[in-house]
Amino acid sequence: MNTQPGLLIRDGMIIAPAGPTVADLAIEDGRFARLGKGLELDEGKVIEAAGLVVAPGAIDPHVHLDLLTFSGQTSSDDFAGGTAAALWGGVTTIGDFAYPAPGQRLVEALRQRRKLAKKGALTDFFLHVAILESPPDLEEQIVECWEEGARTFKVHMNDNRCGPEFLDRVCRRVARLGGLLLVHAEQGREIENNRQKLLAEGRLSVQSLPRSVPPELEAGAIRQVLAIAENHGTRIYVVHLSSRLGLEEIRKAKSRKIDVAAEVCIQHLLLNEEAYNLPGAHYIACFPPLRTDADREALWEGLADGSIDTVATDHCPFLCSQKDLGKDDFTKLAMGIAGVETMVPILWSEGRRRGLSYERLAELSSTASARIFGFYPAKGAIQPGAVADLFIYNPERRFKIDWKKLHMNCDFSPYQGLEIVGFPELTIKGGKVWEGSK
Repeated sequence: MNTQPGLLIRDGMIIAPAGPTVADLAIEDGRFARLGKGLELDEGKVIEAAGLVVAPGAIDPHVHLDLLTFSGQTSSDDFAGGTAAALWGGVTTIGDFAYPAPGQRLVEALRQRRKLAKKGALTDFFLHVAILESPPDLEEQIVECWEEGARTFKVHMNDNRCGPEFLDRVCRRVARLGGLLLVHAEQGREIENNRQKLLAEGRLSVQSLPRSVPPELEAGAIRQVLAIAENHGTRIYVVHLSSRLGLEEIRKAKSRKIDVAAEVCIQHLLLNEEAYNLPGAHYIACFPPLRTDADREALWEGLADGSIDTVATDHCPFLCSQKDLGKDDFTKLAMGIAGVETMVPILWSEGRRRGLSYERLAELSSTASARIFGFYPAKGAIQPGAVADLFIYNPERRFKIDWKKLHMNCDFSPYQGLEIVGFPELTIKGGKVWEGSK
């Protein structure tokens, strides 16, 4: 007996594992039940989807909601508001982070973060545990998190405390557990040296941000951590890959069968470092910084040929007033931009223009993340028995991005005025039409 009303989506182009097919899709008790022609429901709602695309609910595995950052500023979207914005954009699952306070046990940070997320999140969520310190019992603390249900961990190589010995300890322990290690791949000690030089020269504007973290530091960090990971058999997930040089290291590692996946964020696909010369450039400051057009084009090539596995946002929004506090000194800027609501519209619009198929776009925005983070086949694909998370996409709808019409708690958009072709018009999570998208 079904515990919730059924749904029938009629005549949509269903992006299914076997390929796109125009068919009816029946949802029963919150799960995909049947796919075929001429389906009927005994009771429930019928959604007419002729001319529309039905895709698996998007997964953004990299967001920072309600996060106190090193700048002293807290990201402006909380779990309730940020996940509502996600649903508006077709995202039904997000991956956030548990960052411990100095000296705090990792498992306590995980429990606190999970409690906060459960209280507010409207989407499904999962948490990555950030490892920032190297106490004597670090290995024991990682195991405690594992026993608490954590399966993914993160290190920040841009933090100069993250040296080879620390990386070796983390890689070894995570590998023995069978977990996945997320890596912010930038060489922290070199970043600090570059910053000190720029500060001494009085070059504090946001235009100096890319000079403080050149692409060579991303490539070097990737090379370093993958060499350590290869010794231990650690599964690695490189977050926010931003450069051609970094991509080359990913390709080399994959050719050697190292277990590594790479993520790219929307900002590095759409924007370039010339934006730092525009008025209000400090509003779009983020880590890694924006790169050149050549880097941007290389990342699109990586998406097309499979070298890059997933697309995410690193959604970490701030209000203009928060950003303004660091406008005259890039080392004090609140780093991060909003993106969870616009990820699918931008990726699918630009991806289609560049010739990516609907199947590849669904893979990048949903299926690959579901596989990498252990949710597939329950999530990430429209197939019988899977959780009925999806969005219905109108490929003809035109939309000009305007922060005033978006739902993220941010009073600017790095993509202001961008023309989008195609938009998620309806989001269904767990078999229920999300009321906000009606």
